[in-house]
Amino acid sequence: LLRVQVVVSFAVAFLSLHPSPTFAFTPSQRKFIKQSYPIQLLVLKMSESAATEETKPKCIPCESLDPSSLLTLEKAQEQLSNLKLWEATIGEDRIEKISRKFTAKNFQFAMDALNDIGKLAERENHHPDLHLTSYREVEIVIYTHSVGGVTENDLTLAKMLDDEVKVVYGPKWLKEHPDAKPSSK
Repeated sequence: LLRVQVVVSFAVAFLSLHPSPTFAFTPSQRKFIKQSYPIQLLVLKMSESAATEETKPKCIPCESLDPSSLLTLEKAQEQLSNLKLWEATIGEDRIEKISRKFTAKNFQFAMDALNDIGKLAERENHHPDLHLTSYREVEIVIYTHSVGGVTENDLTLAKMLDDEVKVVYGPKWLKEHPDAKPSSK
């Protein structure tokens, strides 16, 4: 009983530090629990079932990628056909990237969007370059830094940003970009 209580206490404490509706232990956390507590099946079964319920695409760890994971500029452009606000480019540093620009309604809405982008990027452990200029002009630039170009991870992150981040656009910008989803704010 004591060991089960400790495992459950550990899981509750960990969950309170890392709340997520689809929480699952990482492999290193599972290893720690298995080594530390012989009765961990209940907790691991609960978290593993939560992980299988999630159907959204996830970024895979960048350290598992190599240059063979890179997409050509043409392939990235082809896959971006479903993400109308994004474009594939070659940066000044000669690295292929995907980017998106928008004008927020005001400075606060630009900062709200940047903060939401940051939270999502941290959750996925895949971090875009973010730029704020002229107090409300936002640019998001995504590429996989570890391999120096665009991978499937970047396209996955772009889709997540479009689907999950609510942006309050400037009215003029929104009229000029009918593919953008207006926010309900």
